Amino acid sequence: MQPEQQAEPAHQMGLADGFRAWWAKDPEPGPFVREGLIVLDANALLHLYRVTPTAREQILATLAEVQERLWIPHQAAVEFHRNREDAVLGRLSQFREVRQVLKDATRKAAAEVRRAVLRLNDLRQANMTDRTWDPNANGLDEGSIVARLDGVMDNALVELSVLEAEHDLGPKDLLTGDPVLKRLDSITTGRIGAPYTHAKHRRLVEEATSYRFPNLIPPGYKDAARKPTAYRAAGDYVLWCQIMDYTAVQARGRMIVLVTNDVKEDWWVLDKNGRAERGRPELRQELFEHSQTPMLQMTLSDFLEAAAEQFPGRVSPDTVNEVREFEISAQAQQAMDDLFSPLEEHEAREDENDETPNLANLTPAQLEHLVKQLLEAMGHTAVVSEPDGDVGFDILTSTVDPVRGTIYNVVEVKRYRSVVGADTVQRIYGVMLHVNAQSAVVITTSWFTNNAKRFAAGKLIRLIDGRELADLIHEHLGLEVTISFRR
Repeated sequence: MQPEQQAEPAHQMGLADGFRAWWAKDPEPGPFVREGLIVLDANALLHLYRVTPTAREQILATLAEVQERLWIPHQAAVEFHRNREDAVLGRLSQFREVRQVLKDATRKAAAEVRRAVLRLNDLRQANMTDRTWDPNANGLDEGSIVARLDGVMDNALVELSVLEAEHDLGPKDLLTGDPVLKRLDSITTGRIGAPYTHAKHRRLVEEATSYRFPNLIPPGYKDAARKPTAYRAAGDYVLWCQIMDYTAVQARGRMIVLVTNDVKEDWWVLDKNGRAERGRPELRQELFEHSQTPMLQMTLSDFLEAAAEQFPGRVSPDTVNEVREFEISAQAQQAMDDLFSPLEEHEAREDENDETPNLANLTPAQLEHLVKQLLEAMGHTAVVSEPDGDVGFDILTSTVDPVRGTIYNVVEVKRYRSVVGADTVQRIYGVMLHVNAQSAVVITTSWFTNNAKRFAAGKLIRLIDGRELADLIHEHLGLEVTISFRR
């Protein structure tokens, strides 16, 4: 018998032992993965439709290794079937979007070069030089620029086609002998939980929507405004109740691993960048009080990484990385959905004909959060918010240059409706020098004065106005946004 099975109920313990979920660090995953009950959520299983066949086989082999310790709540099984097709269509959509981005890249690069030439012209005029200089005569007209860039993305498009060919599942395959479903059926036979009666399901939906969600009691409250019906919104709570009921009867006191890729704040404690850090202590505490069951919460990639150590040869580091990349992409999209969903509802009431999210309706904190997501998508790492105290910038990022090494960037975000002047750019330049950063970025929802542009020229300060911000969000986050300040 495991030590956890001898645990006393929380009300018979002291202030520390009875509430370990609130203060204790997550336990080492090895014993949980090696001996515990493995509970799978639908979103983890759906990754089998998103990864390459090689990665899929390794994930299925890992699940087969722990087959006798697998358990899938009935609610997770229902949601798996409800979302199988969307998982495949979502992967195909990603390839279409990236292909379009690659095709548009040449046009955008030409426009960027042209803007740089125009800035040089502005600088020449400001210096009142009497020398003549014709960009067109120097091969910097639009036609010459486009001609030079023609075909530059061909190799990238070929690689995208090769990558797409590595996948073998399309929507039609789901209707004509789905190989994923066939393999999962053999692994999970006898491992699916029983459904609730209609009466109990209804009672849980009412409990979730009338009591738990309004009081932000996890899990599921983030779905309250997102899902079309109360029945759908309460799905996570129903799943959670099924886990608690099963462990109380069938696995009381036994270690369990909950593998879920639902990375919203009603399941996870998020770090300052909105990334899942550890499971919500309220959930661990509630489960322990209900069935004296210790729980470790893991994403699929973390579970596979731990399983690779416990069962050598089943899963490769490449598969773990592939799954983790999908998770990061999904998490970024989740953050964007959280950010824009309430705004879209608000805007719909103001203008039913305009469904494009309006950045002007974001609070300064929300805009800063969006910019952090954008910078990460653009290749910046170590994105952090401004530390305690007024240090003069909103975000600090680092990028790696193959020649210069790590480059630190200070970023200032301005949710302005009026023009940004040179004083703002001068101040961020002073901050850049003070903190020994190599470059600075000023991002605004409005635009910059000519004086601001002249000051930034040649100082490793990038100015991103509202139009460019919207373009970058579309290019790197796949979101169509607008900036419109209503009077």
